[in-house]
Amino acid sequence: MTELAVLLCVLLAPPGASNEPATVRTGPPWDPSMPEVRIRFAEALLRLCDEEHEIEGWPEDAIRAVLGEPHDVITEEDQPMRPGEYLWCYGTAGHLSFPSLGVVAFDETRRTIWFGGDTGSPPPADLIPEARLRELFTLIDRVHHHWLEMESFDPRPVVAAVNALRPLGMRRAIAVLKEYARVCPHWGFDRSERAAIVARFLFVGPDGARHPARMSDWRDGSPPQPIWPALVLEGTPIYLEGIGVASFTGGPESAETCLRWYETNGDVRPDSLQPADSPLAAWREWEEAIRPLVASLDQRLAMRADEVIRAHLTRMAESVVTDVPPVSECVTEARWLRWDRVVDELSATPTEWDAASGRHVRAADGSFIAVSRPRRYARVIWELPLEGRRSRVIVRRCDESSVEVDFEQYDHNSPVLPDLILCLTPSDDPKHELARFAVKGDFTFGDLDTGSRESLNHGRRIRATLIKDGTVIAMSPDLDPDRVIEMGP
Repeated sequence: MTELAVLLCVLLAPPGASNEPATVRTGPPWDPSMPEVRIRFAEALLRLCDEEHEIEGWPEDAIRAVLGEPHDVITEEDQPMRPGEYLWCYGTAGHLSFPSLGVVAFDETRRTIWFGGDTGSPPPADLIPEARLRELFTLIDRVHHHWLEMESFDPRPVVAAVNALRPLGMRRAIAVLKEYARVCPHWGFDRSERAAIVARFLFVGPDGARHPARMSDWRDGSPPQPIWPALVLEGTPIYLEGIGVASFTGGPESAETCLRWYETNGDVRPDSLQPADSPLAAWREWEEAIRPLVASLDQRLAMRADEVIRAHLTRMAESVVTDVPPVSECVTEARWLRWDRVVDELSATPTEWDAASGRHVRAADGSFIAVSRPRRYARVIWELPLEGRRSRVIVRRCDESSVEVDFEQYDHNSPVLPDLILCLTPSDDPKHELARFAVKGDFTFGDLDTGSRESLNHGRRIRATLIKDGTVIAMSPDLDPDRVIEMGP
């Protein structure tokens, strides 16, 4: 029976299909050893969204008939998504690992709403082995940056990705990055930007040529041109996208635009990225060679860059400096004191860059401070049992002593909620208020619209209470924010 016939059988089947939540089962035969696995998967996916079919509206059974069972399922508990949305991921190496073949997204009706990897064409099967391609995708996917959270950037994954891609040469390296961007899921902020970040450090352009938009070269005193915001300071990649949004850089361009420019104008860098033995060397180059020119153009820009570069170099030094805080704490006012301590410790203890492990070690004995991957906690969601506009409270543990609470309203075509008070308390101590927020129409007062971080030690649960005109009208069950998500490699 052909795949199209299978689809017709599925779509014309009588109602009564199971409404049980999607679960992860043994994946389909999209194994890296399968001949032309990437091309065959892309062809199967494209048959679901060709000119004769709509992308939206396919039921689970129709997708299963063509693509098989997913390798991973991602839900709202794993990451922010629209209410009821969930993802079937193919080509993964574990939960929440990169879906190297593609993604199918479903809404709360259990029908498709979008696909990832349904456009363009994969590279030729003989260009690079599938298993190696997936390894490179994992390296690219570890690069993290958001231009509204610039301190979160870690230079080390960029070093690893660039140095792994550089030996491939221009043609194959571009093909890898383009394929990563092609299959990249597009939930939330554009994840494919990671390919553009790697490209900025992997490729070089012709002498004097302007690189992709919003990149500026401060070194020769020219107007904003080639390298800003992708600086390499003593071998360390520093990424300043988002600095000076109003004047110089703007938001990031698309990965497609960036890669197209480099494919036409660029070439791989002549040497690998090799950070200096001490992160302080990169700071000295910034202070002595580049900062004076930036400050002459915009003093506030230079001061903001100081903060971001310190955060990036602190992250570089966490294997040789004691008690480096998590990324989430690097944006607090305490960063100044922490940078002073970073400088003191690096000045007192010689270090060197160990290329094999991709980190700094102590020069005397090669020792380092082991840094474990932070735990990732599941999001706990309480749907408000109210008529009118649908709303929900979301609780997510940040660390051992605090949680983040969000209040979301959606279905904005429905009537607004009445004026309410939302009160948060520990379940075992209802008289102790963690926070109280006023819900008025489309707005929530008390910073809950952007997320409120509250103190709640590990092992304790939280309860949300809705109050209208002084009367409790709804109370959530005990919300347990302590469930840890078991992630893949």
